[in-house]
Amino acid sequence: MVRRGRDPSKGLLDLPGGFVDPDESAEEALQRELIEELKLPLEHFEYRGSFPNRYLFGTVEYSVVDLIFEATLDARPQWHDSDELAGLYWCDPRQLSDDEIAFPSVLNCLRTLIKP
Repeated sequence: MVRRGRDPSKGLLDLPGGFVDPDESAEEALQRELIEELKLPLEHFEYRGSFPNRYLFGTVEYSVVDLIFEATLDARPQWHDSDELAGLYWCDPRQLSDDEIAFPSVLNCLRTLIKP
């Protein structure tokens, strides 16, 4: 998980990712965002599902859909300074409390895809 370095939900835990750019596929956005945020090239991943979300940007609340992918890493990415993230957080998501999670969609994802 990553700790958010910006609002909304600054300081809370989230999954790495971001928004899809125009003319970009979800898979291309995933690869670009992981390189931008974690300097982590990723080639093999699997789509796991989608979760509706509301995202407050400035004074506007947007309806968005979070697309969740799963990947197995050969090694942990190394932390580097980022203006978007405050750090990496390695954990068992089943042991997190609800108030540590940045967005309801991420909480729903963890509850749905990671069974106790």
